[in-house]
Amino acid sequence: MFEFASGSNRKFKKVSRWEGGYFSILSPAEPFWRHLPTLERLYQDLEKSTITQEEFITLVDEILEAKKQIALYKKHFDSLSAKEKIEIKEEIEKLEKKIEEDIEKIDYLTFKLYKLDADEITLIEEKL
Repeated sequence: MFEFASGSNRKFKKVSRWEGGYFSILSPAEPFWRHLPTLERLYQDLEKSTITQEEFITLVDEILEAKKQIALYKKHFDSLSAKEKIEIKEEIEKLEKKIEEDIEKIDYLTFKLYKLDADEITLIEEKL
């Protein structure tokens, strides 16, 4: 039987008509115990990783700050002189480029974190 993580006393039991086992949150077609080796390997790989969440947080903060700055520039764009508009457009382009670079860094860190090979990365990038 499964218990809620919140400590509730309610329990769930669902029997598969094919296997007579419990359904899993991970896969409604297979019991959770079939995923244990995969989950253990993933946990061990993540423990060994030198990548920290701080790297992701820093990149996301930079993206959010750049988007905030772009929105501010666009809000006041119409009230600017022609020269200022050119300067602001250049600044917006720089910020957009920085956002793209940060997104690519996040992708790279994610691929590295999960130890994906070139074929797996290509498959993921094709689907995006």
